[in-house]
Amino acid sequence: MESLLVEQFRGDVENLPAPVHAASLARLVNDRYTWETLSAALRRPELRERHPIGVPRKPRCVATDFLHTIPSRRPMTVTLPTYDQVVRLPREFGPLVVPPEYEDANGHMNIRHYLDLGAEAIDTAFRRIGLTDDYRATRRQGFFTAEHHLRYYAEVHVDHRVSAYFRVVERSDKIIHGMALLVDDTTEVLANTLEVVAPHVDLTTRRVVPFAPDVAEAVDRELAITEQVGWPVPVCGAMGIRAQRDRAGR
Repeated sequence: MESLLVEQFRGDVENLPAPVHAASLARLVNDRYTWETLSAALRRPELRERHPIGVPRKPRCVATDFLHTIPSRRPMTVTLPTYDQVVRLPREFGPLVVPPEYEDANGHMNIRHYLDLGAEAIDTAFRRIGLTDDYRATRRQGFFTAEHHLRYYAEVHVDHRVSAYFRVVERSDKIIHGMALLVDDTTEVLANTLEVVAPHVDLTTRRVVPFAPDVAEAVDRELAITEQVGWPVPVCGAMGIRAQRDRAGR
């Protein structure tokens, strides 16, 4: 694995197996442990002989176009919206009664279903923006997920009713930063958030491209709607769109 990590930082990522390619993404999303592993590997004499590359170069990978993690070690205070605040957003999914098969060994809904329900909410919102199967087929463009962050705030149990909502946090000319919010309608609490950075991609070249004007207008309409709710999005603080953050001095 270490030798493959060295290869990927030489820029030869196109033919690497998927797990190793994921490791290259981890570095770009602020995984300091991957970087430390690589640095240690470069100090090993036997690896230096096989890979005399010196300082790792920027990987030749589409991820470098759209991963916009902002390294931060400062603690953040997150103010969570109330149930009543969240449900003022357009509902994207639900209400769903949690079935028994969603339960895990700990007696609550398994983590993978939080991700699935949040992803369903995001997909519904993106279809409303116009990013449908027809859009992908005719324009050969779509959205990838470059990065996501899950947070869990309350347990959800079998037979509880849940619903999912979506907010656009910010956008650039190529990227949407958004968040799905899963609420427990039975207990009336925010249960989970799924924060995503989604770049707009040419499906032929697999490169990040700007939105068409009609898509940009649709995203702005969505942003205007979600900004009317009057409460801050509980973002993690470790991801976002770099240009906006730089202008804000963060």
